[in-house]
Amino acid sequence: MLALRSKRLLRAAVPSCLAASLCSTTYAQFEDHGAPPGESATFTAISADGSTLIGRTFMGQTNVGPVCWTRELGFVDLTSSTGALPEIIDVSDDGQRILGDVFLTEALMWDPSGARIDLGVLGPTSLSWPRVISGDGMTVAGGVSGGSLPVAGFIWTAAGGLVDLGNLGGDQVSVRDINRDGSVVVGLATDATGRKRAFRWTPATGMVDLGGLT
Repeated sequence: MLALRSKRLLRAAVPSCLAASLCSTTYAQFEDHGAPPGESATFTAISADGSTLIGRTFMGQTNVGPVCWTRELGFVDLTSSTGALPEIIDVSDDGQRILGDVFLTEALMWDPSGARIDLGVLGPTSLSWPRVISGDGMTVAGGVSGGSLPVAGFIWTAAGGLVDLGNLGGDQVSVRDINRDGSVVVGLATDATGRKRAFRWTPATGMVDLGGLT
């Protein structure tokens, strides 16, 4: 991680052997991305296409909050729409959807301008927290509960809202990943005996126990 504190260009010499007897020097450029809404910034993730950087800004040792950066908009403060310090979780491949939550209670998305999308909950007293976003940015998966067990898994789309992924007979579901178009979710879930089982979920099959090694 690189803390950006002043506007300067750094060059790092990287030797690159082009043949057995020839060696040249190439240069990697470090580009300063401007002044964040604080005195320093640390980027922690980047979209697959490289267009959007996400991270945090600091005032001294104090965490000011999460930000995103694009070449068109520069730094954008993501705290202004929540009044809290959300945690950034993931970013879509094209950088147009940034996933996060507020204290594991509220699942949110932003676009690079900082506009907020509230993903909602499954019930009036439930809490939701996102885990992953599909590469195309159209689908989110995560967890939801009423503050205690059971813990359910959810999938979210703009058209369908939050949908319960179901279970394997137990009271805990933990989403771990999602494919690029959001059609497959994988994770762990407990069965009726409390054993943790690997699952695969699709809209057509629902949650399917993948079994174990024999």
